[in-house]
Amino acid sequence: MSWILQKEEKYTLFTPHFSDVLAFEESLSTFKADVNKVIDCCSILLTPTTIDLLAKAYELHFSAQVSFIVVISDKEDMDRLEEHFIVVPTISEAIDYIYMEELEKNL
Repeated sequence: MSWILQKEEKYTLFTPHFSDVLAFEESLSTFKADVNKVIDCCSILLTPTTIDLLAKAYELHFSAQVSFIVVISDKEDMDRLEEHFIVVPTISEAIDYIYMEELEKNL
């Protein structure tokens, strides 16, 4: 199991480098709410289990007041999933979202 990580000042971008969905799901279950995260799910099949794990990770981060943004390119998936966690269509929008949340926290 591995991720391609891009660490920045305000967030870390996680791009999966997995050969199967089960490895992705197993890795999601080990996330800690330590930094703002952007999860690039554009190349991942979103199974019901994956969606549940993303929702649990979002809740964990939300309670710790840390951002957890999921990038999903499929508009239909976005409409369906936005009730479970924060979804955006591009990495750029995810980064903007994190910066907006950081501004709100500082007010």
